[in-house]
Formats: sequence, structure tokens, C-alpha cells
Amino acid sequence: ASAVAIQSARAVAMPGIPEMGEVWGPANAALELSLTGKQAPQAALDNAVKQITMQIEAMQASNQ
Repeated sequence: ASAVAIQSARAVAMPGIPEMGEVWGPANAALELSLTGKQAPQAALDNAVKQITMQIEAMQASNQ
């Protein structure tokens, strides 16, 4: 419990916005690709950022 308290002093809260839902799929895929050696970590994360950006832009466009 004390470790959680210590970490909470340094933590940054995750934004409570709908766009965060678009982050998890690409982020998890990037981790899996990196950890299994199927893609270099930087390339996997760069691709995840592109996917997240496109998905958020599409989400925002459909809400207008």
C-alpha cells in the first residue's frame, strides 16, 4: 500500500475524455509487436501514434 501512495504522488491522471478509448488498441498492439520482436519498438510506437491520431480525427469529424 505504501508503494501505491508513493507512486500516486508522482502520477499524472489519465484524461477522462472519450478519445482515450482510441488509444488502447493501437498501444496494446505496439507493445505486443515490440515484445514479440515482430517490430522494432520505435516503429511500433510510431505506427500506434499514426493509428491513434487517425482514429481520433475520425471520431471528432463524426461528432461535428
